Amino acid sequence: MAVDVHGGWYFCPQGAVHTAADGPSFTLPCNGVQLVAPGSDWVAWWWAQPRWVSIDVCRPVVVTSQCIDYVDLEVDLAWSPGGPAHVVDEDELAAEVVAGHVEPPEAQQVLALAASLQQRLQGGDPLFAEVGWRYLSALG
Repeated sequence: MAVDVHGGWYFCPQGAVHTAADGPSFTLPCNGVQLVAPGSDWVAWWWAQPRWVSIDVCRPVVVTSQCIDYVDLEVDLAWSPGGPAHVVDEDELAAEVVAGHVEPPEAQQVLALAASLQQRLQGGDPLFAEVGWRYLSALG
């Protein structure tokens, strides 16, 4: 792990198992690094194979010595270097609003943040286009 002005960088090797607070688990398909900043409303992953970035829009991140905790608000972004950035899973956010788990004003904030992150990805923001890849190369 490393820490810089952007937050904490966590290396996750291929095959590591991640378990969500509500129980589901998944096995990482390849090496990746995750950027987590306490209090941030998004977390990002840089994946090695194929090279792509994923971002989870979430409620503010809490980092303790035991875990990284955040509530995923369903909307995600996906971007491969040289390609367009995609905002996905807006339908899942809409379902959370209907179910009463997310209030409409929060959903509007989530969509606005996703649009802002999409612009950063497509605009070549150095954090996404350079810094994350350097950490993946160094930690992986």
